[in-house]
Amino acid sequence: MACSSPPRPPRHPARPRAQPALNDDNVAIKAVLKLGQDNGFAADYTEDVAQLSSAGRLLPYNAVMFLSTTRDTLDCAANANFYDHAANQPGTVITTDRRDASTQELPPRWAFTDEWYDLVPFPTRVRVLAKVDESTPARGVRGDLGHPGHGGDHPVSWCQYYDGGRAWLATLGHDVKAWTDEPLDGDQHFVRHLLGGVKSVMGMAPFCR
Repeated sequence: MACSSPPRPPRHPARPRAQPALNDDNVAIKAVLKLGQDNGFAADYTEDVAQLSSAGRLLPYNAVMFLSTTRDTLDCAANANFYDHAANQPGTVITTDRRDASTQELPPRWAFTDEWYDLVPFPTRVRVLAKVDESTPARGVRGDLGHPGHGGDHPVSWCQYYDGGRAWLATLGHDVKAWTDEPLDGDQHFVRHLLGGVKSVMGMAPFCR
């Protein structure tokens, strides 16, 4: 299926500048590095996509994380694709599958603030782990390019076996507060969800069960 290609989404404040030098603004990358330090895995980082083109370079790693990735890295064939989003705003996440390693410790419903991405094409042949309750964002979920939202089935995270590998995906994490100590409703659930996904892809926990 062909996918639409609206203007490329902007860089988010959580990942604002090129690597390799980290600075105080690179809160998401720093948060992931600390997540590894605190939970028994090491992490490197790069914005040089060419480094991912050689299988030999990836052999030492158990997983690759794409953080706020643009279409320069992943194209339509990689299943679901960002189309647009409404304003960054509070909403309610529904944990739809609580068997997965990334969801077992999550409540059935939890508050969070995000941009609630609309997707084209819609993810198929996946196990949806969480979705946003579209009735909860006060400013609605209609995207800035006109996407009406996904109704009662608006996924924000899912997992699947893809092309011989494990894929765990989430459209969450665009609010800088989600990656810092600054208070944000539900940020502890987001971090727990992300950590469980990383561990399951790495083989440290059961994957997509």
